[in-house]
Amino acid sequence: MQRNQTFDMLRLVAIFGVVFLHQKFDAVSGLDASSILRLMMRWSVPFFFMLTGFFLSSYLGFAEISISRVRRIGVITIIANLLFLPLAIAMNGLGTLTISTLVLGTWFHLWFLNALILSLILLVVLPSLARRPSVISALSVLIFLAYYLADTQAMLDPNPDYQLNTVMRQFSGLAFVWFGFSIAQLERKSFRPRFAAILIAGGVLLVVAEAMLWSSLGYSVVYRQLPLGAISMTFGFLILGMSLQKKDIPGAEIGRDQSLSVYIIHPIFLKIAGIFLSTLGIVGSSASYLAIAFGFVASVSFCMALDKIWPSAANILRGQLPELHPAPKERQGLNQA
Repeated sequence: MQRNQTFDMLRLVAIFGVVFLHQKFDAVSGLDASSILRLMMRWSVPFFFMLTGFFLSSYLGFAEISISRVRRIGVITIIANLLFLPLAIAMNGLGTLTISTLVLGTWFHLWFLNALILSLILLVVLPSLARRPSVISALSVLIFLAYYLADTQAMLDPNPDYQLNTVMRQFSGLAFVWFGFSIAQLERKSFRPRFAAILIAGGVLLVVAEAMLWSSLGYSVVYRQLPLGAISMTFGFLILGMSLQKKDIPGAEIGRDQSLSVYIIHPIFLKIAGIFLSTLGIVGSSASYLAIAFGFVASVSFCMALDKIWPSAANILRGQLPELHPAPKERQGLNQA
């Protein structure tokens, strides 16, 4: 069976979106291009959750999760957190070592891996409690709605408390993984690239409309986590990968091999870029866009070089441990298809 490199290319695009999201921009009054672009890039992290679910095997209508899969993701999560622990302690002191750190990760972006572990564990446990897949579908919709409402409340509150939003974000992994799994169970011939394009283009327009609406009402969308337009784009890109199955796409192997590694290490290169640009006296939006470009290219280049120079370390970064190799149907959303 030929590998669908459309998904590999989408991984590369999505990981660029993650790098974009994690670069800070100077605060501005009103709405600017960077705020709208950030909202559009919000499709990228849910996409990785959904892609993980998309490639899960099905058994009696439920997602089939092996212990080896959970253990494999658990190992890479521990390694990633240990990698950033010294930096976290250096910047924030020993106060970093809290229960919150254990749940969310030692660095801000590692919540994704922790949430992915949580979603897989729940998908192991829930079938014995839910009895029917429709119960998990209903639960996933409720989690999504709760996350959307918590995100909206945090945006509307002049002094937001992000605790509820953070909790719902962790559980959102279950919802998005299940959504991806559910889409994979549908007849693939019923989806066409045109439908995917409508979802993506409609999502872009909805993001712009939502940003303009909230801005006109005096609310900032800078920290908005879950714009509906971005979710439409997420579904659109997943369906695009289903319906537009291509091979021999230049650069697709980078998305296949390096997306998880880039996700883990890119904050380091964004930090280096920020320091370097500041030293040169480059500030403002120009510095932010340059940092994004440098952070993305440097992260990809580092991971590719590591592949050549120290393959075993590169394999650990992308979760490929020799003793924990998954079966072909158990491949991960970030790196495998």
